[in-house]
Amino acid sequence: GTRASTTDIDPGSGIIAPSQASLGGVYKLVTVGKGLDVVGFNRLKDELRAGGQPLNSAALVDKIKISGDAVKTTLPGMLGVVRMLTEDGKLDGSVLVPYLAPSPIDPATGRLTRDVVSVMKRDPSRVKTFRAGTRAYDPHRPLVTFGQVAPAETIYQGRQRGFDQMQMLSAAQKRLINPAPVVVGVEEGLYRRQQSMINAIRSP
Repeated sequence: GTRASTTDIDPGSGIIAPSQASLGGVYKLVTVGKGLDVVGFNRLKDELRAGGQPLNSAALVDKIKISGDAVKTTLPGMLGVVRMLTEDGKLDGSVLVPYLAPSPIDPATGRLTRDVVSVMKRDPSRVKTFRAGTRAYDPHRPLVTFGQVAPAETIYQGRQRGFDQMQMLSAAQKRLINPAPVVVGVEEGLYRRQQSMINAIRSP
């Protein structure tokens, strides 16, 4: 028969087993590849991210986990993130986006090529639109792909990265008393897809 392979896992909060201590992460199935080996999946991934073809459900099937707590219900498919910046380089929020889709960021300019509408997962009535031309970048760096571990950064590189990230926070976000929140939203299309999948599963 057709062999299915896991193509992505989503880190969560904790794995507990009767004979083992917590491993510090829980992994939820988000995408299943049908009949794809490493080479085939990577080729399909590159084509999808380049906009060469639409997502084919015969090759990849996105999954979600439904919870009684709406916040704990997962988003479908492999996820990417777009980090938004103000013109002076301060963090203006992040938006979760489908990973297997063309990026809204122009790598040459570091700016959005289209509007990105962000929906608050806890309160879908709160919506913010980041206009085309907004400064943005992709902080996503895969750690493990098909069992292959990416080269680790040195402790000095990690330290510098931490300093650089802190510089992107505004004074209001770094203050100790009543700090301004850094909002992480969900791209509107991705949120609607999640809701559609939930409704389909719950329909009698």
